[in-house]
Parts: sequence; structure tokens; C-alpha cells
Amino acid sequence: MGSVLPGGDPLPQPEWERYAGLSPELLASLPADVRLVASAVMVAARTATGRVDAAVELGSKEIQRVSATGVIDTARAGAGLLLLAVAEAYATAGATIETTRYAKLALRSDDLDPAIRYRASGLLAVGRALNGEYAAAIVAVVAAEELREERGWAPSHADFPLMLAQVLIASAALDAGELTRLSNAFRQLGNGSPIWTSTATATLAMAHLCRGELGEALALTRRVLQGTGQEEMLAMIRGFTLGIRADLLLLRGDAGQTLSLLQDEPSPIGHSLCFNMQRSAAFLQLGRDRDALRVTDECVKMGSRHCLRTIPPLLLRRAVASERLGAHDAADEEFAEAFHLLHESGSYTPLLTVPKPETIALLRRFASAAPEAMRPAIADLAARVTAVPGQAHVRPALPALTGREEVLARSLSGKVTNAELAAQLGVSLNTVKVHLRNLYAKLGVSGRAEALAALDAAGFYDIPSTRT
Repeated sequence: MGSVLPGGDPLPQPEWERYAGLSPELLASLPADVRLVASAVMVAARTATGRVDAAVELGSKEIQRVSATGVIDTARAGAGLLLLAVAEAYATAGATIETTRYAKLALRSDDLDPAIRYRASGLLAVGRALNGEYAAAIVAVVAAEELREERGWAPSHADFPLMLAQVLIASAALDAGELTRLSNAFRQLGNGSPIWTSTATATLAMAHLCRGELGEALALTRRVLQGTGQEEMLAMIRGFTLGIRADLLLLRGDAGQTLSLLQDEPSPIGHSLCFNMQRSAAFLQLGRDRDALRVTDECVKMGSRHCLRTIPPLLLRRAVASERLGAHDAADEEFAEAFHLLHESGSYTPLLTVPKPETIALLRRFASAAPEAMRPAIADLAARVTAVPGQAHVRPALPALTGREEVLARSLSGKVTNAELAAQLGVSLNTVKVHLRNLYAKLGVSGRAEALAALDAAGFYDIPSTRT
């Protein structure tokens, strides 16, 4: 475990692989305190080699084994190392609550030396920042930095959790300069490690996004997601990069590509990366407002189990969808909750890819009934909405189509006659003509060629059909 602490030498990847391959059954014959250290090494090795689920499972079992309540006795020798390893496993899995819980326990363990305290402070900062608690994350970052300065530790591989927390904090502030600095630091300290290199590249992509440089950022995210060494990339970094790329595509107006990118992509534990929220943004761009609500219903039902950081953007998108559908009271309720959460966090990133005019309209309605004391907070949010990078091009929204109209609209992309369409659908030619006239009227066009152009411009053919 010394290899992940200040002053330790980085462990070569083959050694991590060797430790990760050890069977947990070997632990049974070890003395209690030795077992704590050995299990910490096994958990850390599984995390370092991308076997995060196995790391979480083993770490949880070992903690439950030493305590009937599921909380480890922090007075035992080796407790700090195991808690540290489990916190890191959960951080890599994107589980904010568990990361924070075990990092805090590690900081209270009696056998804690300064090196473990430093790493635990960095992991606590990650847990706080992942959950959108940026003020608390900054406190943990400062504590770690003060300890590093006090001990005279030079920058090293042990800084990874601390730097990751700083990336999350800088991203929330859209601080492109700080993100660029961190990207360079990851690259210099990583010495060619795929984990450090992929993290550096993803961080630089976020810096370009903050500047509104979409082309550069898209190229960098592709390099991370499609480069070699995928098996050595941290799950959190892959998910972070997917989220950046989805936002970039949405900013470019490519809702269909966004849905394709995220197809079958599960959100991590607690939705610290909430891909349903980004799917909702894509559906809003496509004018599929009911789908924007439907895809986030699961997230709403999660209640307090949902990550605090990704709830505000989800609520904003639901508010816009509800407003478009005429559910004004629901829109106001969702917007009000999002407003208070955004005011508390001070983050800019939840405002990326929200429809700006509609968000401002909801803010004005909220402001009309708000007390005078809230005016500064309202002005601050309005300024943040204006400051985030805007959509370079938004595809026109489609009107709601009936099931038969959607099937016909998809059939138009093939070279088939109306008579052939009628035969395919098992209806009369006259019925096809009636549905086509209704479709053309909704699209505001007069014929098939114009309909095809309108549907293609709106990204209709970029996403799979939900009807047959």
C-alpha cells in the first residue's frame, strides 16, 4: 500500500495484476491485523487493475467481517489502510456517499500516519466534489495541501485523488486555466501511465469545453474513448469523458448522436454521472418532451439515493419539458428546487445544454414571486446561465407525431411509392395519403422531398424508432 502514499515508489502494473489475482480465500489463515493490511492490498490491486466491482465486493465483505454493524473498528492496526482502499474503490465506482463515509472513517483511525491522512483527505475531497458539495471539497483539498507542505512532500503519484477533486472543482467553475494546469500535471507525473494519460486528456477536453472550443474537445474525447489501453482506464474517467462528449454533441446540436453515444450506457452507483439527465437534454432538443420526462422518472424515484450534483440539471430539464407540455405548476416546482440547489453549489456545469431562453423565462417567473432578499441569488443564476457556452446550432424541434405518422415518416427515407407503403402497412392507398397529408401539415411542408429535408434536419433519422 505504500506505493499509493507519499514517499512510496509506484508499483509496476504487472505487480498490481499479480496482487489482484490473489484469492480472498488466502486471507482466512492470516492473523487479524495482518489480514487487514493484506485485504487492503487486494482491494487496492483490484481497483488499480480496473476490477472495481470486485474491489467493492471484497472491501465491503472485509469490513462487515470485522464489525457486525458494518463499521470497522478504527482502533485496530491496519484499519486506516483498509478504509483507504475501500474509499478509493468506491470513488472509482463513482459512489459519492460511500467514498465520503470511508474516507472520513480512515481519517479517524488510530493507526493513521500522515501519509494515510493525506491520501484520505484527497479521497474525501473527491467524494464531496462528486456529490456537488464544493465548499466542503475545498476544505478537504486545503487540509491535504497544508499537510503536504508541512511534510515537505514533492508532487508524486500519491496526489492523484487530490488532483481529481481539483478537476471536479475547476469544472464546476468552468475554470479552463486551472483545468489546463491540472492536465499538464497529470501528464508530467504519470510518466506514460495509461490511467494518468487518459485523465490528463479528459481534463484538457473539459478545459476546451469551458472555452467553447467544441472541435478540439471532441477530438480529445474521441482519443480517450477509442484509444488503446481501454482496459487500464479508470471507470470514473471513462464515464467522465462520456459525459463531456455527450455535452459537446448537445452543444453542437447533435441530439441523435448523443443518444447513440449513450445507448445502453448505465449510470454508476447513485448516478454521480447521470446519463439519463443527458438523454433528457437530447430529447428536449428533438422536441420529444414526454420522453425527456419519462427517461428521468427513474432518477426522481431514487430520492435521496441520487447524487446531489446531478439532480439540479435533471430538474432543470424536467422543468423545461413540463412547461412545454403545459404543466406549469410542475415546471415551477421543479425549477424552484433546482434554483435552490444551484444557488447553494455555485456550479456552472448544470447549466450546460439547457435551453437558455426557456430557462431564463422560468427564472423570470420564479423571480416575480420571490422575496426581495433573493434578488442577488436570482441575478447570480441569470449571469451563470448567460456565461456558460451556448449551443452552436440547435436542430429544429419536431411536432409530436402519432404512431402511424412516425412509421410513415421513417418509410419516406426509402424509395417506395405510396402504393408500396400501403401494401407494407396493410392499409388502403387512400389511408396512406390521408396520413401523409397530416404529416406534411405538421411539418409545414407540401411534399415528400421537403418532408425528408425537415425530418433529417431535426435529426429524426439519427435515432432508432420507439414504435413499430
